[in-house]
Amino acid sequence: MLAFEDDELIYQVMMNDPNGNTIETGQYTPHLMAQALTKEISTVAYAAAVVPAALSGDYFGDFKLLIEDKKLTGRGHFAEGDFFNIFSYPLLVGSPGGVLSKHNSIVISQSLGDRLFGNYEDAMGEIITWNLASLSGEAMVTGVLQELPQRTTSQFDFVLDFQTWYDIAKKMNLDISNWGNHTPYTYMKLRGPMDLALLQQQLDDFSNSKTKIADKQLL
Repeated sequence: MLAFEDDELIYQVMMNDPNGNTIETGQYTPHLMAQALTKEISTVAYAAAVVPAALSGDYFGDFKLLIEDKKLTGRGHFAEGDFFNIFSYPLLVGSPGGVLSKHNSIVISQSLGDRLFGNYEDAMGEIITWNLASLSGEAMVTGVLQELPQRTTSQFDFVLDFQTWYDIAKKMNLDISNWGNHTPYTYMKLRGPMDLALLQQQLDDFSNSKTKIADKQLL
């Protein structure tokens, strides 16, 4: 079982959505939320929007990864730059704050690196072509992730930078520039321990300031 550093400071932001006489709680949040949280709530150290492998797989199926004559399938997240600052997945190569900081970046697992390049240590800086349904692109390897334990809840083989997801959304004519579009999950890490009631009040004030989600409660 994988345990994260400072896991008591890590939260997934959920949304309570009134629907008639009931309230529906969901994981999907606006694309703009994570970046706004770090800018507007001082107690939030890091936040990241993530389209997880399970969700992208439901939409598109498995990724296909190609390099020269090798072609593999895999499960991949799309994640903003602070993903590895929030979740202390052990990186064999690369720094947590830098591996997803540039467009067309990809962090791959140790086993994926071994299968694609013979040795994961030879993967850094190499270009991988990815196919997802009818979409395709290229990404440079900027980090290598130590193999995840089998019992890890969120299983994935690689992580692509979030700008790549924006590119895909644009091609699908998804308007992700407003607060009414909900696709990614949002995770945040606090600067330190705090009273949960105070944290909830900060989230309530935050959501009330956004027209498109003013009727929804974050938790």
